[in-house]
Amino acid sequence: QNGGSATKTSLAVRKSVNLATFAAFSDYCSDCNATRREMEFAFSINSLFGEEISRVDQNLAPFRRASNEPLDRNLTTVIDQMGEASAKAQGLHGPITAAYKLRNSDHRVYILKDPEANSGKGAAVGFIKVGPKKLFILDHHGSQVELTPLCVLDFYVHESRQRTGCGHRLFQHMIRAEKIAPQHLAIDRPSNKFTRFLKKHYNLSAAIPQVNNFVVFEGFFRDNPASRYGRKQSSQHNRPPLYPYRREGSYVSSRQRGTYRTLQQEKEALQNIAVTQGRPSSTGLLISRTQQLQGNRNRSSSLSNLLGAVGLGADDRRMGAQASRYSRHAQDSPVTQGQR
Repeated sequence: QNGGSATKTSLAVRKSVNLATFAAFSDYCSDCNATRREMEFAFSINSLFGEEISRVDQNLAPFRRASNEPLDRNLTTVIDQMGEASAKAQGLHGPITAAYKLRNSDHRVYILKDPEANSGKGAAVGFIKVGPKKLFILDHHGSQVELTPLCVLDFYVHESRQRTGCGHRLFQHMIRAEKIAPQHLAIDRPSNKFTRFLKKHYNLSAAIPQVNNFVVFEGFFRDNPASRYGRKQSSQHNRPPLYPYRREGSYVSSRQRGTYRTLQQEKEALQNIAVTQGRPSSTGLLISRTQQLQGNRNRSSSLSNLLGAVGLGADDRRMGAQASRYSRHAQDSPVTQGQR
């Protein structure tokens, strides 16, 4: 009996474990299906993007113009959800890519789709966002160079399509469309996967250390079109220069920054300046010096008259002057008549 009860208990435990495992596996499968269908939408992707890889700029223009569906709203939904998926994959607090950000910038988004997925409606596979940014890049010597290079601002491929060549095909299409070499790109906060991707496909691994979040690789300054218009800054102060109309400790309003005056206005302003005191001439300096000497002479004669009035002779006055004389020497020799 004890053996039979132990066997029944073991079977019950196994049954409960199997049920728990099956429930966990079902939840895992449901999560996988949700993840796999995350970039699939209820509307048709093929109505928004005509080619396998489409370019979307600040106009946010869909592929088709006439349709029963709200194409503009659907395009905004696709871009927003792809940006949120990219931010979630990178562990960011907020999305980098959004429709309203794209509308107010000169950035471009290249979107890769699968036209056969989702029962022929199509599905978004990934995207890459690029655009010019004004940056201060350090060269090999530690000097700052002010450039406006083309930057990779966001790059995402759906988890179900990674390691299938989709990311490489998307990146290759971008560099051909932008007519730029991979080493001339500035990468904004690349993830570990993106870093391994660049090393595998483009042999970009030696990065030049920077003080910002952008990463540039060896060969960035070699024949880079953006470096033709760059301004080199001194390495003594590794910081961006001040605004040309502003100095430290001062405030200049936006109205004053944009104002300017014509030549005639400058002449009138100079004529209205009141000259308070001109530069003294040599004759004026000579007269001033003469008046100063005359004043000293008058003060000396007044002092002599005062001493004579109290009954002090010349010898007494000389002795008094010698007694009140200050000297830093320990001994003072008396002034004799010959020394005078």
